[in-house]
Amino acid sequence: MTVQRDAPARAGKRPGRIQVEASILIHAPAERLAALYLDHAHWSRLFPKTIRGVRLVRQSPAETVVEVDDRTAGPVVNVIRPRSAREISLEEFKPKFDATFRNSFEPTPDGTRYRVTADVRLKRPFAVLAPFLHGYVRRSIRRYVLEPMRTYAERESHQHVVDAFG
Repeated sequence: MTVQRDAPARAGKRPGRIQVEASILIHAPAERLAALYLDHAHWSRLFPKTIRGVRLVRQSPAETVVEVDDRTAGPVVNVIRPRSAREISLEEFKPKFDATFRNSFEPTPDGTRYRVTADVRLKRPFAVLAPFLHGYVRRSIRRYVLEPMRTYAERESHQHVVDAFG
């Protein structure tokens, strides 16, 4: 398992802001990972620890708006914006914070470096906790986004090989 060392946390200019970055190497093509991330209808299988279900609100070529049934926060709105074939932006609006996550899928010789750059804006009264939450946010991204993507993508890739060679 190869995990790249993360960029140091940066205290945002605005109180209540957390900016972190985390990444992981996944043995799967970048295009496949981006397609998995964009397939919001299957997020409950991809991210089962955090998502019960997803309902499409509206879709256009520039963005997809979904309502996520979050396991802890209940219904929350997510706005998905593909920026390129290998970069997807996600805005999330939860009761305690609003966040923007930039998901990038960088091809490497061993697969793909999946990187999530988060800009979390805590709402009052939680904003005062921001200086203490950088590590928590980074660990949460690893546990609830990066690791599930790797597990799902690598298991799926392994299953295709098993099916092909039976």
